[in-house]
Amino acid sequence: MHSLKDDIDYIQFCSSNSDLKTIKEKYVNTEIYEEVVHFLNWFYPEWKTRAGLGYWSPEFILDIIVENEQIFNNKDFERIDKLHHIYKYTSLAYLKSKENYKHVFKSWCLKKFYATKNDIVEYLSTENRKKMFKMFVNKVGKQVIYPL
Repeated sequence: MHSLKDDIDYIQFCSSNSDLKTIKEKYVNTEIYEEVVHFLNWFYPEWKTRAGLGYWSPEFILDIIVENEQIFNNKDFERIDKLHHIYKYTSLAYLKSKENYKHVFKSWCLKKFYATKNDIVEYLSTENRKKMFKMFVNKVGKQVIYPL
């Protein structure tokens, strides 16, 4: 269930996240930023959702850019080689981060599920509780978190 507290948390995240501020101020209109986001949108469209990288997404994007900026700006490399490098790096980093983040997401879902549905859950069978939890995870997992 969506709540005003969720909206407030999201607004606070967007206004106070230093990585997000750095991306907005320094990188949002750069070629490297555009390539990283394009690649993620194409191959991992869930990356900016709560189930993708959630609130980790700004840090992830900034890390990718900082780690690859020198290579991307190097005039000695062909564009195709730069893109190949950054896409491969981004893919490997995403898969590793997603694996680590899935535990954070599941823990968050359990807390949120029992906090919002506690009055109903205790009366459900184990099977129905699992079904309800799965529906909850699917719903909140689709919420877009990365705002840029």
